Amino acid sequence: MTIITNEWVPYVLCRDVDLSRLYIENQSFRNSFVIITNGQAAQRKLIENISMMNEKRFRFWQKWLTYANIMTIGVGLLVAFAGNSIFFEIHNHYTKEVFLNGSEFEPNILELKNWLFGIIGGTIVGFHILMVMISENAFKKKEMWAYSAMWYGLLSWFLIDSGISIYYGAVHNVILINIVALILIGIPLVMTRKAFESKVRKR
Repeated sequence: MTIITNEWVPYVLCRDVDLSRLYIENQSFRNSFVIITNGQAAQRKLIENISMMNEKRFRFWQKWLTYANIMTIGVGLLVAFAGNSIFFEIHNHYTKEVFLNGSEFEPNILELKNWLFGIIGGTIVGFHILMVMISENAFKKKEMWAYSAMWYGLLSWFLIDSGISIYYGAVHNVILINIVALILIGIPLVMTRKAFESKVRKR
């Protein structure tokens, strides 16, 4: 049997104790101990509420990630099939300024551009369908590899695409396309980082 004296107060304040295995020496302390025990129950309830709030927050950002990638799939379809429409008027304008000194696209150059936009759009669609599938499955289950894969895929695309764009003077592509996509998809990844770290610590 464990006997609790007044000297045990710090220990009881800090630990959950099984009442059935304890003998409490002082009656006034026994009453205090019941209060402490009730406080521990309230503390557990508070922890449960915080955990529920954290889970809701995680689900919000996880859905943001999914919908951001669905929206990017839509952009990819526009790139592939509507690359000369009003949606890309500004982008095409600056492309002509950088590579053609402001001149209009010649028919053969326009044909080349349409072909490149077609395969780029297809790549965007395929990449972000994969991101949606990861977000709605392994990422949703907080599997660490899914979180890492999202970052590796996003950053490798951004660095290579942006680096080549800047090298050739197409800074407009970085500003109009790349940074927007990085922010849109990067924010939910940043906001869910602690959820994945917490799961890793629990293992």
